[in-house]
Amino acid sequence: SMPVVPLTKPLSQVEDGQTVRVWRVSDQDPALLRYLSRHRVRPGTLLKLVSPVDASKGAQIRVQKISAGQSSPNRDEDESKGIAEPLELDDVQASGIQVVIQ
Repeated sequence: SMPVVPLTKPLSQVEDGQTVRVWRVSDQDPALLRYLSRHRVRPGTLLKLVSPVDASKGAQIRVQKISAGQSSPNRDEDESKGIAEPLELDDVQASGIQVVIQ
C-alpha cells in the first residue's frame, strides 16, 4: 500500500497567523537550504506566520519557529525568552517550502 501524503501548499500561500508543519523543502536553492539548516528548520518543524515585514528589505514573509518536532534543544533560541528568532523569507524562498496546515 502507498503511504498517505497530506495535501500540501507552498508557504508563500499561507495566511498570517496560521500554524503549519514543514513537509518538504525544494533543493533548488542551496542558500535557502543553508539558511533553514542554520535555524534547524526541516521537515516536521512547526512554523507560525507572524506579522508581515518591510517589503523594501526584500523579505515578505516572517515565520516564528514553534517546534523542531524533535526533543533536541534549539541552539538559535533566546534562552532568556525561550523562543527562537523569526525567520524572514522572500516569496520565491517561501514558494520552495511545502507545508501542511495544522
